[in-house]
Amino acid sequence: MQKLYVCVIWLWMILGGTAVYCQKEGYEAIDSMRQVMLHTKTDTDRLKVFYRIGDAYASLNPEKSLEIARKGLQESKLLRWKKGMGAFHLSIGNILSDKGYYDSSIAHFDTSYELNEQIQYARGAYSALMNIGTAYQRRGFDNAALDYYLKALPMIEASDKYNLTMVNLDIAGIYCNQRNASKALTYALNGLTIAKENDFLPHIALALKVIGNAYVLGKDTPTAKMYMIQSLEKYRSLGDRVGEASLYYALGIVAPHPRDRIAFALRSKGIWDSINPTYPLALANLTVLGNEYLNSAINAPGNAIPVKEPERPVRQTALQLATLYLEKAAILSRTSGDVDNLAEALKSLSLLNEAKGNDKLALSDMKEYIELNDSLYSQENKNRLAQQEAGYQFEKKEARFLEQQQLSALHIRQLWIYSALILALAIALFLYFLNRYRLNQLRLKNEIQLQQASQKQRELTMQNQLTASRLKAIRAQMNPHFFFNVLNSIESYIMESKPDIASSLLQKFAVLCRLILENSDQRLASVQREWQALRLYTELEAERFSHEFAFEFIKPVDLDLSRFVMPSMMIQPLIENAIHHGLRHCIKPGLRLLVLMEYFNTTLKITVEDNGIGLVNFKTDPVRQEGKLRSLGITMIRERIAIINEASHGDIASLEIINKGNARYKTGNATENGSGVRAVLILPVFAAESDLSQVMSG
Repeated sequence: MQKLYVCVIWLWMILGGTAVYCQKEGYEAIDSMRQVMLHTKTDTDRLKVFYRIGDAYASLNPEKSLEIARKGLQESKLLRWKKGMGAFHLSIGNILSDKGYYDSSIAHFDTSYELNEQIQYARGAYSALMNIGTAYQRRGFDNAALDYYLKALPMIEASDKYNLTMVNLDIAGIYCNQRNASKALTYALNGLTIAKENDFLPHIALALKVIGNAYVLGKDTPTAKMYMIQSLEKYRSLGDRVGEASLYYALGIVAPHPRDRIAFALRSKGIWDSINPTYPLALANLTVLGNEYLNSAINAPGNAIPVKEPERPVRQTALQLATLYLEKAAILSRTSGDVDNLAEALKSLSLLNEAKGNDKLALSDMKEYIELNDSLYSQENKNRLAQQEAGYQFEKKEARFLEQQQLSALHIRQLWIYSALILALAIALFLYFLNRYRLNQLRLKNEIQLQQASQKQRELTMQNQLTASRLKAIRAQMNPHFFFNVLNSIESYIMESKPDIASSLLQKFAVLCRLILENSDQRLASVQREWQALRLYTELEAERFSHEFAFEFIKPVDLDLSRFVMPSMMIQPLIENAIHHGLRHCIKPGLRLLVLMEYFNTTLKITVEDNGIGLVNFKTDPVRQEGKLRSLGITMIRERIAIINEASHGDIASLEIINKGNARYKTGNATENGSGVRAVLILPVFAAESDLSQVMSG
């Protein structure tokens, strides 16, 4: 009976006897997770929620859980998401293991372990090992299970205290099955210590129970009872009805007096009837209860039956109760397919019918018991033979290894001679390749120096080109005709007694000169200062030509130009061309000049547009055409664009000049028709606080 008790108790543990689920709460949690899945942003996040939904179905609807896990596995394979594949293989293995398909479940666990090892996901790897151990333990292969638990143990120790507690208790359970009380107690106490340090209340309750089992094996009943009572109190505080019922069953087994054994068994039965009357422990408890009443009826220890004992009312009541509980245990065991408990119930029913004088029924029950017991014994022998075969294969491998070691020892002396020859050859080869390496290094160093010199020469050439281009830009902006005409305009206003206008023009002219000279000293100038210089230049030109044209400068309102720098002195020639070659010679009314600035990430797009005579008109005027071709501004811009693109190894700067024809364009709030030219210049810009002059210098 004690052996049956240990096996049944540990079966309860490895089947997850501490978990109590409420179906209503489970379905509410599933509904909540479905809502969360609707708002996930990535496929992997969605599969994570999908995995939790399947896990929640495991206790409510295993078939649905299996369907979800298989679907999740397929989607993970399509995404090539190994972590998800490992998790879903683990989930499928758990469901198959609960159904008793241990070979298939172990195959899924092995695949999960391999996937998690490939991505070095330790938690997934040791979870797979623990589940393989559980599957082997359920099949009765305790040695194989112990190997996997011990393999998982060092992987868990560093990071996962929760599973570290569980694997210690799993190992303790195997040693309980093997009736090794000392080792079972060692691992169970380890599990209890870790559980208490981390306040894992369910594990504390389970650890106390396993310790009690170990003391039962060691025949220390008082100590076993003490730990079992502590475990019972923990399960009560947690509201774990399964744990509470199992502890009443265990206390009934170790209780010394029949009255106490019956009382504990009845308490256990009351709980099992309310939660799951076909649970293996519930069936075992019914058999124990029937045996206690049977023993009371025959009034003899063990299974000894007195011959011709007179009937008494107390004995008759005990026989009736024994019949009730043993027949119920047999019926429920048949219904649930629990062969172990059915065999025990039939054995007790045979003794009961013999005590009642029903020899025919007693013989029938005994025959069925013998058949079941033989089949169980046969299966147990098969399992034992499988374990022995595994041990034999291991011994064969070990013997082969020792034999190989002995053979290797015989060749050691020969290896010394060959080693000396190989060492000499290796030294010679080493010196040869060392010499070649040194020659190659010298050759490589010389090539690098030549490349550096060539690169330096290219940089100097580029800097010279950039400097020459900037000098051309300065000459273009400081046009003598422009200076002379502005000063003449100022003089005329003075002569006409218009000192206010003359003073304003002089101030603008002074600021413009200062901005031109300051910007000319820098490779990258402030975008704000360039914009200011362009406005001043345009205002002065408009003043010179008596405001024959209107102008408008547009930029994004929220763009802070002081935050950026750009290549200097590249926009002014476009404005100069628009005024002198597009608007100045046009006689139609409503002449306009538009300067539009747009910002795109790291580039500025500057559009200079006029509604003057356009490019086509120049072909009919040879004088103006010749003047247009002589313009240095466009040539200077294109030269600098080429230098900028060469320095940046890309086409980040560009200039496009378009003859508009009769295009429609927007200035302010008005849309007008006209010909003219649109010049679009795209330049790189950089943050003002960065030292990016090296970008432009190559």
